[in-house]
Amino acid sequence: MFPLNTDGFDIYGRNMVFRRIKITNFDDAIVLKPGNKRTRKFACTENILAEDIETVFTVGMTIGSIPPSTDDNCIRNVVYRNVKMHKPLKGIYVKSNPGDEGTGLVKNVTYENFHMEYPIWWGIYIGPQQMKQPGGEGPGCMIYPLQPCETNPLVSFEDITIRNLTSHGSVLFAGVLRCNASNPCKNFVFEDVHLTSPLWDLLGIGYIS
Repeated sequence: MFPLNTDGFDIYGRNMVFRRIKITNFDDAIVLKPGNKRTRKFACTENILAEDIETVFTVGMTIGSIPPSTDDNCIRNVVYRNVKMHKPLKGIYVKSNPGDEGTGLVKNVTYENFHMEYPIWWGIYIGPQQMKQPGGEGPGCMIYPLQPCETNPLVSFEDITIRNLTSHGSVLFAGVLRCNASNPCKNFVFEDVHLTSPLWDLLGIGYIS
């Protein structure tokens, strides 16, 4: 368990399709990294479709992590759809990273037709990256909410839609939705989203936001 840094597809680019794939691992299943104006040959990682995917374990269908950059880090126009996840550590994972200059943007991302069985950790997590990077970067939020975890005001999460998602048997409650108070989440749409966790449902605890 936990051979971390075993991403299935760890990519940046544009105009890509991933279809009919089965992934078993212990880190991100398909994870998109940002493009920007200087370090990449394109200004934004964009126009990505991943569909008809099945996963075992994994740490989610992931965006980021995305830190701010003076070259404007960017990920946009992404669709994940028709995804079945068995015992995911995380299901949907959108993550920022620290930085003091520039901007980061995640915009127009759709998660559609997801079914999760027995999530081990969070069904939905949108917020600061939880794990520190191998070099030590990252806020280190592994045990949040048991200890504080700072959000980043320079990274924007906008136009994120989660549609037709079911999840049952979660160990934890539904999920985490965290942007910065000075730069709040914008235009989030949840439509037909059903995450159940018998204990936490009984206690009336759903999302941390």
